[in-house]
Amino acid sequence: MATYTPRLTDGTFTFKQHSEAAAGLLDQPTPRDPEDVLGVPADQRIGLHHQGSRDVDGDLVEVWSSGSGHYEVHVADEFIAFYRDSDLHRHGGPAVVTADGKEDWYENGHLVIAARPFDLVEERLPAGGTRYAGVRSIADRKPLEVARDVRDDLRDLQRIGFLPEGATIQVSTTTKSAKAVNVRIGGLAKGSVIEPDTLDRTPDGHRLHDHLIKVMNQYNQYETGRGSSKQRRFFYEEVHLVEE
Repeated sequence: MATYTPRLTDGTFTFKQHSEAAAGLLDQPTPRDPEDVLGVPADQRIGLHHQGSRDVDGDLVEVWSSGSGHYEVHVADEFIAFYRDSDLHRHGGPAVVTADGKEDWYENGHLVIAARPFDLVEERLPAGGTRYAGVRSIADRKPLEVARDVRDDLRDLQRIGFLPEGATIQVSTTTKSAKAVNVRIGGLAKGSVIEPDTLDRTPDGHRLHDHLIKVMNQYNQYETGRGSSKQRRFFYEEVHLVEE
């Protein structure tokens, strides 16, 4: 099965101009442009040209490159992978999209963890009830410490284009009645996250809100149900999306 790696080290990144012939490629009919497959908007495209097909351990990998030669895209049955200067990299979209719908964002060969938050881990308590914990949670962390980590995650998301262009980030904490970490994403375009007629979130607004909640909950842990006298949490999380 064809695989992708964070960095190409086998010399496959060989294209400097899309008009150059590339060694080791098979003559095959031109397939569908991967940016068409992914539905990339016209103003965000890098302009790909089909170079040919490569046999990788018996699997066919379609190879595309940008006119500048900096980008190479590999397409197989299992994945679409974007490389820039031989590193997995893509701004404003996942660098790897697998056939089962998994999306991984990379920056210069490094996986951006905040763009792939993990679901909470469930653990049954001996006395009954359930403990829910994020994979990066640490017991008894202060909200201020959590807020600092969340802020770093959001800056990572902003740098790779996961957050909308022009978005502003504010992360605050409260510790009075209940520990809480609050995120405010401002500077969003009118109608981008809030339906003007119903004031409900748009589909994009829902996706962004739910993703940021998952990012925050990577640091969280709480218990519910029998065996817990009340719902106990490290902190409560809140995300506000503000159009301006």
